Amino acid sequence: MINNYIFTITTGRSGQMTLYDILLNYSYNCLTEFESPTLYKNIFSGKMGFLEKKFRRKFIDTDELLGRGKTLRAYEKNDIQFINNIVVKKLISINKKLKKTDSNIYFDVSKHFVRSLYIGFDNLLENYSVVLLVRDPILNMRSFLNRKKNFFLDNSSPELNSNLLVMNTSGWSYGEYYLWSWVETILRFKKISSFRKIRNSLIIKTEDLECSKRMAKVLGQLEVPHKEIDNIKILNTNISQGHGNTKINSHDYHILKKFVSRLPSEKINALGSLARMLFVDERNI
Repeated sequence: MINNYIFTITTGRSGQMTLYDILLNYSYNCLTEFESPTLYKNIFSGKMGFLEKKFRRKFIDTDELLGRGKTLRAYEKNDIQFINNIVVKKLISINKKLKKTDSNIYFDVSKHFVRSLYIGFDNLLENYSVVLLVRDPILNMRSFLNRKKNFFLDNSSPELNSNLLVMNTSGWSYGEYYLWSWVETILRFKKISSFRKIRNSLIIKTEDLECSKRMAKVLGQLEVPHKEIDNIKILNTNISQGHGNTKINSHDYHILKKFVSRLPSEKINALGSLARMLFVDERNI
């Protein structure tokens, strides 16, 4: 059996849960996972559930297998062997699940692939496909700010040489870190898309997730069999977890404008047509 491995490249906060739900409801012969290994199914509740989650993330479903923690640090230090070892463990788990579910397509919906793990998967797989899931940058930034998470839990410092876009962060507002991640993610997507092992490479904009015809075309291009797609349910984990809607304001616009002024022109050009998303008319806010 020849397996078809597909990986999502994204900053996060771009519609992963909606994409995951579409795949679960409409695809055939496709094992879909969302930021695996997940910690959604606790045995215990309350304080014991919290302790269980910490134990599992430290010793069983570790940050390293997720693609952050020591794996992210390994990427920053160019420790390829460490990343390869993590990906070997992930592939053993993935292939067992493919066999158990009698599937030959694996679709990984996760922001962590592009942060570090892609190096190991490229080293160990014969071929694979990638999908850039991209949201309007100012909405993406605001969604993350509403979340109030620690940026460095899932991201490297923009100042590190392991990045394609290395920037001095002196004087940055917190929102600029997420704008940097937006640019860095696209640059990495373009780099990965040029790898010889890439089978298919395409872009899904967050708004495409609302269009049944567009999603049917995407799945066709990715060679994922599916039934007719209709009645797509748009999911928002910020709302479900009490963080509210993503509403931008004039201050967000000024953060974006300031960040774009710091960007080297060659990096803006490297974004191709997606660079247009960085230039917002404040009158539309």
